[in-house]
Amino acid sequence: MKKIINQNQTIQASVQSFVCLFTLFCACLLATSASAQTLFITEVADPNDATGDRFVELYSPDGAGQTITDDLYLVRWTNGSATITVSSNISLKDKVIGTDGFLVFGKTGASYESQYDYTSSASVVDSNGDDNIALVSSSDPLTTTSFTIIDIFGVPGEDGSGTGHEFEDGRAERKAFVTGPNSTWDVNEWDVDNDSGGGAGIQNAADMTPSSWIGVTSDPGSGDTISAPANFVAAAAAAPYNQDTLSVSFLGNDASGNTIPLDVGNSVLILYSTTNAFGSPVDGTSYSVGQTLTDGGTVAGIFTNSPASVSGLIPGTNYYLSAYTVDGSSNYSAASQTVQASTDTYALQVTGLDTWTAVSVASSKNWSISSTSASMGNYGADVAAEDWLISPELDLDATAEEIFEFTYRSAYSDTVTGLEVFYTNNYTGDPSTTTWTAFTALNTELTDYSSSSSVDASIDLSTLTGTATRIAFKYTSSGTGSGSTRNWYINDPLIRGNNASDPAIILSAASASFAENGSTTATLAVPSNVATDTVFYLSGNDSSEFSFPATVTIPNGSDSVDFQLSGLTDGVTDGDVGVTLTAIAARHTSGSL
Repeated sequence: MKKIINQNQTIQASVQSFVCLFTLFCACLLATSASAQTLFITEVADPNDATGDRFVELYSPDGAGQTITDDLYLVRWTNGSATITVSSNISLKDKVIGTDGFLVFGKTGASYESQYDYTSSASVVDSNGDDNIALVSSSDPLTTTSFTIIDIFGVPGEDGSGTGHEFEDGRAERKAFVTGPNSTWDVNEWDVDNDSGGGAGIQNAADMTPSSWIGVTSDPGSGDTISAPANFVAAAAAAPYNQDTLSVSFLGNDASGNTIPLDVGNSVLILYSTTNAFGSPVDGTSYSVGQTLTDGGTVAGIFTNSPASVSGLIPGTNYYLSAYTVDGSSNYSAASQTVQASTDTYALQVTGLDTWTAVSVASSKNWSISSTSASMGNYGADVAAEDWLISPELDLDATAEEIFEFTYRSAYSDTVTGLEVFYTNNYTGDPSTTTWTAFTALNTELTDYSSSSSVDASIDLSTLTGTATRIAFKYTSSGTGSGSTRNWYINDPLIRGNNASDPAIILSAASASFAENGSTTATLAVPSNVATDTVFYLSGNDSSEFSFPATVTIPNGSDSVDFQLSGLTDGVTDGDVGVTLTAIAARHTSGSL
């Protein structure tokens, strides 16, 4: 047994070891035999046309050809019983996992007997589709109470008929993204077909696939299987300066498909799209940020640490993100994980120039304005120009960390610069009678500009105050002809500002440590009551060691929510293990435990 430790808690527990006279012997035994295998259920079958072909399939991504040395059992809760039927169990100890990674138990004389690893008359492999089945660990002998669930199909105490775990006259197959056992029933991990209309409906013996699973893309013993990332979630990033950013978190997989922290395994390629159209990355091909795949999807990056940020997006926009595991040779998982999230809008967000006002003080020319650009030139006008382009009112007291971004370029020549940028808090309606303050640094930059290429400009507005601030471009020319009038072009303007601060997510746990088969209550809190039901996304650094819900919701009018952290039994004697839990949500600063 080991304890699971919350790494970020200040309380630290001492390492728990075997307290027995056989400690030294156990250590030697472990050193000379194969380590315990990851093992989980991938298919349970009740063919409509052949009850004799019922079977239970398990898969091990890291144990192909190995002998099981732990006291593991397949057990069954018959119909709605809350107690296992001890006589129906199958002991897995000393059984050998197939070289393909599968361990299949079926009935003697079945059509698929040649594909079974073992045959048995035990009723755990003879379910009529409304029973509940689990892989458990237990000391010998097994009793109705002396076991720990490792992986489970169904809900003990609940008859499967009419539920999400009914596979009568059909089958249930684990979905491809699952990479390990789950001690808690999760219907989202299974494709279930039955005679009640579930899934693909009735399934016959010819539809069954013992020793074959959609989650396996190649021989698990060869070391080249790459599974899709796990626990992939995304949410709008917290302020400041990141409404163009989505926060993402995920787990990677090693070459055998085991879910692991990213920093000790493969990397993750993330693509984004606004249309949910994605091409597939090609093995042996390296991709760069911003590159677009054939059939869709732009590369956000290849990430080796989680959580991470996907930046350069459009504020207030819904995105789809697709994640592939990638190894050091640029080989990619065949499957991917896709999620959907929206970037946040800025508390202050003024885009485009069609809300700006053009005012001509002198000359017959004026600014030409569109939603994303504006231009001004005075060639052929009646007199030298003075023309203003003035923003709508901005309430800079209501926001923080404001900034004005745009691009500019010019063409032709004049003896004067021809473009300056100003602001005022007291616009009179006439630029000639208004007192303006220059953005000196930018105006110097404009004076020094001598190219025709576009330049990105950024003005920090955070030191300005006022509820009626306006920004203005002032265009001038020394004349109306060649060499005395310059054209200026403004594109892609954005005035933005954040809320003064985003609330921080606070995670805590009732206990700093808990056993593999134990649990503790965790709490997610925010500084004040939320005004609407608010969803928070959870991710952990090692899903083989502990489980938790994918999301939790703080209800309207509350400031916290409790949930359970549960230790998972993996059959590995490896001492205390540190784990980390992270929470993210739109307009919140992420929190970790």
